[in-house]
Amino acid sequence: MKQSIDLDLEAEVPFDCVFPHTVKVVMEIDWPAARVYEGSRYYQTTKVGISRLNGQPAAEYEDAEAKRIWINADGTVVED
Repeated sequence: MKQSIDLDLEAEVPFDCVFPHTVKVVMEIDWPAARVYEGSRYYQTTKVGISRLNGQPAAEYEDAEAKRIWINADGTVVED
């Protein structure tokens, strides 16, 4: 499932700038619909965001027992 993530980042500007600048970054990532992790199949939920651990885009996945994981854009898995 392709989803876009909008990031609003405040850019650092020199002290002599009159107006601050805002940078908007849009990333489109084709997340897998499902993934097997430690013997359970996890399916993508509708939640996407930015990992607080490493700053990467991440998507939430859930298995049949309501256990959740987050998969980062680089493929690493973080347990919820």
